[in-house]
Amino acid sequence: MTPQRGGELDPGEIKSGPSRNSMHYIYFLWSESLQKIYIGETPHVQTRLAYHNSGKQRYTKAGIPWRVIGYIPFSTKYKAKVEEKRLKKCKNRNYYRWYLRQNGKKFEEA
Repeated sequence: MTPQRGGELDPGEIKSGPSRNSMHYIYFLWSESLQKIYIGETPHVQTRLAYHNSGKQRYTKAGIPWRVIGYIPFSTKYKAKVEEKRLKKCKNRNYYRWYLRQNGKKFEEA
């Protein structure tokens, strides 16, 4: 499955609701305290980051604060979910870095 390559995204595009934007994103979070990468899928990257950092998400509350190190846009939720599942099976930080360099919008190196 190949993600849709996109140009720069403005914050409004990332935050807009489903009626205004049908894009879905696989996002990569980094926790300095755990030295771990977390991968998720969402139509709203910044909103989802705030939720992870609120401590309400069971799997990520131990790693607060999380920061987005990259994201990859997909044209449908289905495509994003399939790729998210494939990536989560991999569990290889070096592969994730390579994958982001090849396909995504990279914020910074973890």
